[in-house]
Amino acid sequence: MGPYFKKFVSDYFPELYSEYADDLWAFRNKLVHAFSTGRFALTHHNSQSHLKPYPPAAMSNESMQGCGFAVTTAPQYASVTGDLVSLDPPGAILNAEDLYAALLHAAQRYFNELRKSAELQAILRERIQSERGGAIIIREIKL
Repeated sequence: MGPYFKKFVSDYFPELYSEYADDLWAFRNKLVHAFSTGRFALTHHNSQSHLKPYPPAAMSNESMQGCGFAVTTAPQYASVTGDLVSLDPPGAILNAEDLYAALLHAAQRYFNELRKSAELQAILRERIQSERGGAIIIREIKL
C-alpha cells in the first residue's frame, strides 16, 4: 500500500509535495492507527505556514502565543521544553485547508487521466477485484 500512496503523491499532488511522499505516508498511518500527526504540526487557517519547517529555529514559547497550532507528535520524536514541542528530526507544518486542496487537485488529475488511459483502468479494475484492496460491497447477511 505504501508504494502506491507515495507514487500517487509524487505523480498527482502538486510538485512541492513530492519530497514529502514518505512523510505523508507516515502521517496517514499515524493518524489512522495512533491519532498522531508524527513529525507534522497540524494547523488550520494558516496558509502562510503550510510546509514551513517545524519548529522554526527562531520560535520561542512567547512567539507560539496565538499561532493556532494543534500539535500532536509520536512520542519517539517529541521532547517538550516548557510549552514548546521540538521534533527530532525537525518536521513541517501542514495547514489543513492546503492539504485538502492538494488532495482534491491530485484526485481530479488522477480521475482525468483514468478516463483516458486503458492501462490505468485495467490497474484500477484489478485492484478493485483483488482481495487486498477490493471495492466496498453492501449486502444483507444472516446472523
